[in-house]
Amino acid sequence: CSADLIALPTGSGSLVTGLKINPNNSNEILLAVENRLFKSNNGGTSWSEITAGLQDLAGSNYIFDMVRNPLNVNQYALSTNLGIFSSQDAGNTWTKIYSGFITKVDFSTKQNGHIVAFTNTYFDAPPQVIYSSNGGITWNKKTTSDYFNSIIIDGTARFINDTTAEVYLATYSLGIIKDVLTFTTLGTESNSVKNDVVIYPTPVQDIFNIKFNSAKPKFRV
Repeated sequence: CSADLIALPTGSGSLVTGLKINPNNSNEILLAVENRLFKSNNGGTSWSEITAGLQDLAGSNYIFDMVRNPLNVNQYALSTNLGIFSSQDAGNTWTKIYSGFITKVDFSTKQNGHIVAFTNTYFDAPPQVIYSSNGGITWNKKTTSDYFNSIIIDGTARFINDTTAEVYLATYSLGIIKDVLTFTTLGTESNSVKNDVVIYPTPVQDIFNIKFNSAKPKFRV
């Protein structure tokens, strides 16, 4: 068998941190090199740099990884030391959907809009797991205190269904920690019904409580 060498964009640097090929068009390639993003529409023969929405990455910043939404071929996400950047148009323009040090992002394989992201223990960046059920508009967060204050080396998510994901965290001294995230949450506008019942805490993650304010509830559960 033989292999062809595809040259990196001129002056781009040498450390490739992300590579994605459009499954419907093998000539369309997205390439992350250190803190810059490039696109080719001819199989890597020529490259154009993508800068729209990524101007903040100039300088000493860094792209850790690039992923594609398995449920939307045109949606990508970059995990960077500045946060998460998302593209809805096959990588041509980008929007920051989270600010903060993020090393890895996973899109749900079951429900569009569900995202899990990780920060490994990295110098002065504390480890965390964040997750969103609305494409990154709002986020829930779990920190190292939720995981025995352990040093987290890596993490991955397994999406069970359209409401649940399992998170596996590789730690320095405790082995592997498993957590379960629930994406179905109740917003603060839905925590009461005519003042007869209060549901707490909000947002709900795993367990919620129901408190009746009146002696005789006016509805059935």
